[in-house]
Amino acid sequence: MPRDVSNERQNAKVREVAERRAMRRRDALRAVMDDAQGRLWVRELIEGCGIFLGGYQPDGARQYFDAGQRNIGLALYAECLRDAPQSFRLMEDEAASRSKSDAREDAAALKELDGE
Repeated sequence: MPRDVSNERQNAKVREVAERRAMRRRDALRAVMDDAQGRLWVRELIEGCGIFLGGYQPDGARQYFDAGQRNIGLALYAECLRDAPQSFRLMEDEAASRSKSDAREDAAALKELDGE
């Protein structure tokens, strides 16, 4: 049956269903962000979308593709900030700690190679 946009009862029902779906989505994101491995996955997904990189590409098609990817990453970033702010801050702290740890690990591996 087609929706009658002038029917307030139908409009209220549509809003109610949309609100329930949004709540399920928020709850799912919070569940992922409440887990250390979930935060790692989200952070790597956001990074993989290139939101922290510049946007210029000499190839126009590649630039449009990258812009679309970046848009998805920015949307996820914004949802995390809005719906799970404490977990988002924790995710950022964990990422900074991992970055330092990875740098030490890389330096140790290079030093090991130099000794061969």
